[in-house]
Amino acid sequence: MLEKTLFYVLVLVTIAVFPGHKLEAADPPVNQEIRSGHSSSIAPWAQPAMTRHYSGGIVGGGAARSGEDRNQIQGTWGWDFHGLLPRKNIWLGWFHGRKDQGGRGAYKTEGPRIINRGH
Repeated sequence: MLEKTLFYVLVLVTIAVFPGHKLEAADPPVNQEIRSGHSSSIAPWAQPAMTRHYSGGIVGGGAARSGEDRNQIQGTWGWDFHGLLPRKNIWLGWFHGRKDQGGRGAYKTEGPRIINRGH
């Protein structure tokens, strides 16, 4: 009986000295750079597109000829490759409603269903 009492006293002392929350394993520190696949690193073969074959301009027009200047709210600035040969017309003008491409059903994102599975 004395051995049992001594065992219980030892268990109580151990629990008092070493609380359970300190014995739990903490989460290891997370290295965000490794977790993201080294997203802030640049590959050694990556080259900046600052050559004479690139130019910047307003993207969004659709008129290769007879286009008008854009309004203040049309288009966005972009950087584009214009080719190795003499400069091409890549910065297009605007139609301003003369040839609208929008509207309901103008652009279909899905083709016809080949197999109908009850969807």
